[in-house]
Amino acid sequence: MASLPIAFDREARQVNAMPAPPTALLGREREILVLADPLASGDARLLTLTGPGGVGKTRLAVAVATAFLDRTTPERRFRSMFVPLASVLAPSQVLPSIARALELRDDPGAVGDPARTLAIGIGHTPVLLILDNMEQVIGAAPEVATLLSACPNLIVLVTSRLALHLRGEREYPVDPLPLPVAGSETAAAVSESQAVRLFVETAQCVRPSFQVTDANAATVADICRRLDGLPLAIELAAARMKVLSVTALLARLSNRLNVLTGGPRDLPDRQQTLRDTIAWSYHLLTPAEQDLFRRMSVFAGGASLGAVDAIAGDATASSLDLVTSLVDHSLLRQEAREDEPRLQMLETIREFGRERLADSGDDAAARDAHANWCLALAGAAERRLAGSEQGAWLERLDLEGDNLRAALRWLETRGDPGDALRLATALWRYWEIRGQLREARLRLETALDHATESDPTVRARALNNLGNVLLDLGDHAAAAGRYDGSLALRRALDDREGMADTLNNLGLLALAQADLATARTRHQESLALRRELGDRWGIALSLSNLGDAANASGEFTTARDLHQEALEIRRGLEEPRAIGYSLNNLGESALGRGDLVQAAESFQAALDHLGAVGDRNGEALAHHNLGATALRSKRVDAAAASLLRAAKLRVAVQDRTGTTDTLTLLAQLASTAGNPSLAAEIRDILRLHPVPSGSDAWQTAMETLLASLTASLEPKHDDA
Repeated sequence: MASLPIAFDREARQVNAMPAPPTALLGREREILVLADPLASGDARLLTLTGPGGVGKTRLAVAVATAFLDRTTPERRFRSMFVPLASVLAPSQVLPSIARALELRDDPGAVGDPARTLAIGIGHTPVLLILDNMEQVIGAAPEVATLLSACPNLIVLVTSRLALHLRGEREYPVDPLPLPVAGSETAAAVSESQAVRLFVETAQCVRPSFQVTDANAATVADICRRLDGLPLAIELAAARMKVLSVTALLARLSNRLNVLTGGPRDLPDRQQTLRDTIAWSYHLLTPAEQDLFRRMSVFAGGASLGAVDAIAGDATASSLDLVTSLVDHSLLRQEAREDEPRLQMLETIREFGRERLADSGDDAAARDAHANWCLALAGAAERRLAGSEQGAWLERLDLEGDNLRAALRWLETRGDPGDALRLATALWRYWEIRGQLREARLRLETALDHATESDPTVRARALNNLGNVLLDLGDHAAAAGRYDGSLALRRALDDREGMADTLNNLGLLALAQADLATARTRHQESLALRRELGDRWGIALSLSNLGDAANASGEFTTARDLHQEALEIRRGLEEPRAIGYSLNNLGESALGRGDLVQAAESFQAALDHLGAVGDRNGEALAHHNLGATALRSKRVDAAAASLLRAAKLRVAVQDRTGTTDTLTLLAQLASTAGNPSLAAEIRDILRLHPVPSGSDAWQTAMETLLASLTASLEPKHDDA
């Protein structure tokens, strides 16, 4: 009978040494503990480490095995054996490879039967077997199960890009290394990331003087994020530091796969370049799986299962099975969510997929399908952003922001200006609510400039929506031109609903310009059309805007009545954002009447509604009004706190007019209260978060305010 030819009275790891890593393993301390525990307790006899190529499965497996062996007692010492399977191409050769690694001789009764040879040779001996890179011979999984059944003291630790799917198997997906926390900019903060630590350690191998400093910390963090925290990618990139600065390296990572080459000669061929590492997994897929993998590379920022169906082509019926297989092969990652799972592709893997998609000739078809899905999503969202489902749809568009931008870029570059205009037009309200006004202006102006022959109905909507964005940005002259163009088209089309919309917006523009007579006229024209159409949502809006005009005229009781009527309609429609604005308007009319208690209550209720839906413009407005009310009530500290919150929000959403109003009020408060720390904070807001320049008058106002604040903080000298 065969036996294991090792000295049983010596520690197994001294006899059957595992590969010694050339460098220390970083950032896996928790995983080592979590994985060694079930092996030591006997809870797991088959443990499979899964994950994409280059994530560090082999290094982790060796560390886990070492930690496990350190816990064994002299009474139950394990013999360990590391069996590399990367060069084994046929499942039938896995057991013979294990037998050769263990140096087992065939038993006379087991010639040609490697399973029996292993079962007899191992017997009841405690053995830890590490099977490395099993994904290409996954067909041998049943033989591993047979071996575990025949050898009661055998433990098998597997590394593979896909699980074995055996009973009793404990799968552990190995994640990339933790990335720097978003917003980390200092050397100390960035260096807490294990991904950064690996980058620095590897870079110092080729440039010993390299250090993370406050000056380069943000760039180093961006490099590690661009590389998804993949250890192999980080090591390949850091090796480029021999000739590149971190800034130059980051710039070249726009084409990662061409940079991440030239690995150490002692790595396997498949890990000499990141492209080859991913190709190893890709070639293990069936043709149908390869096709869906390529198509899924069009998604930016992930996708839902429903979105995958939209781009799956002929494979729609079987897309769930194909997606499951791609997850199993570690080419997709599932992000758990309460509603529907979200599928993510690491950016390095996605870049490989896009290369293969371009080579396949299906690139345009896949990206067209993706753009059509985005158009349908944006169209559905535009209708629901003005209703009771607003919050849920804002969250959905937040989730799909990268996909929507990618679709816009595709439609712009492929020469389909009509669809690009439709998509940008459908997204304007989302951009406005989220305070992304600069992006809204850029996208709408670009689309309008290219779509000169577009559907006049779509063009009229786009001009009107761009006017809204320009009004929010304080560019009144440009807004007027867009509104006039929209109204002319809508009159020509006899689009009465559209005419009511644009007339309403022209009233808002007149109000912003303090032309109260024109504001009333436009809003009354709009209200008449909306009553004729039975448009309750529009009626509430026109009533609200007439209330604002009344407020501006000092007719506070009339304003209250108009805003109360609008509020009742909006409550019936269950639209939280519009309810929030009506409550704010009621607060402004109460403030005008001198009812400070009612004003504060209304502004707080408005803030609650607007904050719940993430309307940053609305939140800023409510904070500003709460601050102004507190100031009227002589509550200086509360006023300063609310106004500072409003200022930071208005700077963030690039609201020039609102920023001027809030910062001016804050500066007056700081001066009156003799509060130098408040003045310094206001000055820092202006210095650190400058709003993009607008009109000369606005820019001059901001520069004057900054100079005044700076002067107020300078030491006063006594000339006497």
